Amino acid sequence: MQQIPTPKQRKASKQKKIAPLLTGNPGDFPLDQPLPSFHPPTELQIQDHNPTALNSSLLDIPEPPLLQSFLEPLDTLLNEDMDDRFQLFETIHSDIIITIQNHFNLLKTTANNNINSQNPSFIKKPLAEDAQSIQKAYSWNRRKSPGLPPEDDSSPDFSSPPDLPPIAEHLSPELICKCLKSAENTAPGPDRISYKHWRELDPMGKLLSKIFTICLSLKKISSTWK
Repeated sequence: MQQIPTPKQRKASKQKKIAPLLTGNPGDFPLDQPLPSFHPPTELQIQDHNPTALNSSLLDIPEPPLLQSFLEPLDTLLNEDMDDRFQLFETIHSDIIITIQNHFNLLKTTANNNINSQNPSFIKKPLAEDAQSIQKAYSWNRRKSPGLPPEDDSSPDFSSPPDLPPIAEHLSPELICKCLKSAENTAPGPDRISYKHWRELDPMGKLLSKIFTICLSLKKISSTWK
């Protein structure tokens, strides 16, 4: 049977172990382990920054693919002769409008405006009394804002109007892109799609060029444009 040592016995055993360490020269025992040997620091080699190598590894950002799937059906309407071209064009055009509205959440905006207009508690001030609305209208389109009235009586000009340019048979993407860049972001129509939406989704004017070219070839426009 093993006997468990008493606290007095454990204390005596501990003192017996540390007794040799308490005698002798203190310099004979190291205070801590020696430091490991290390190599002298070497000079860091800094490579030259080459911006051309970074630019060469970048990939070209593709065009927004949201309306990419509509280009092929529009090309088919342009190149092939079909009996129901106008009906197919209106179907494709309606799908394009719905896709853009869903992308920018324009349908929710229209629904909220209808709720506010039907709410009897929503009372709109007359435009002449709403200074904030007048300031917003001026900032949106300063060119069409009225200026100072003429001091003298103005006389009407009945001179012959200038000759208008001929109607283009084909609206190129370059012309559409130029018109989109120069167009001001005025109030949108019933579909709530403004010029900035077209500039974002069709920056090169490819889709709009095909739509207008189809209308010129059919000599008809979509019923939603009327």
